[in-house]
Amino acid sequence: LYFGKNLKRSRDLQRVEVHILSVTPQLSDILPSKIRDIIELHKSLHEKRNVSQVQSEDRSDVRQLSSFYNNIEPVQEFLSNEITILLSISLDGFVPRRLSCRNVWPLYVRIDDLPRKEGNEYVNSMIAGVAYTHKKPSDIVCETLFSRLEREVMELSNQPINVDVDGVVWKIKVKIHRGVVDMDAQKAMFGLPRWNSAHGCSKCHLEGRRSGMRRLWLLDENEEIRMRSRESFIADGRAGLTGIPSKTLLH
Repeated sequence: LYFGKNLKRSRDLQRVEVHILSVTPQLSDILPSKIRDIIELHKSLHEKRNVSQVQSEDRSDVRQLSSFYNNIEPVQEFLSNEITILLSISLDGFVPRRLSCRNVWPLYVRIDDLPRKEGNEYVNSMIAGVAYTHKKPSDIVCETLFSRLEREVMELSNQPINVDVDGVVWKIKVKIHRGVVDMDAQKAMFGLPRWNSAHGCSKCHLEGRRSGMRRLWLLDENEEIRMRSRESFIADGRAGLTGIPSKTLLH
């Protein structure tokens, strides 16, 4: 009641909820059973030393890519029982059944140092937060959703998690290695197009070819692939190319 009158809720007024969770306790629960495998992985990578030797032809395993090796701890820290675990974050919205008026955007975290199958198991996955919105999350919602995770990663750099392995205490730090979003989430969050044969794909500028109900990206002989980058997204947006809007969160 306000001055004796009933106030009706505006149709344009939509409530947004953001719940944030600590990943440190979740990480502490996972590490004791997986730390030996992670140590062996880092040991094998450091023994190769040469980045060209670390690089594997199997690009489905991110642990064998040079970018993975370049982001883990230096060999000197490893020899001092300090290790840096790499994390992936994933944000994907969905509409729950029987609740079509609301979108749920959970922020998932997983350990990249584990094999893909193990890393995808629910017991090895973590959740850093969730947002409930009626439309795509705004900049403020995203900043709030990521805020605690960002702070925890910084805190773990100064105060690592200690894990005892056969009487030896290992100091565990973490680093955000990559982010994973599907095309629908890219469109909702960054305003990027739904990639098709006219726009290439989210990785490169190679135009696809329609074949029945499918689109195929086939490289012609002697054709060079021009990969996309943050700078190319910004440049294409400013020039109005490849369907990218002039202003996105990537800017």
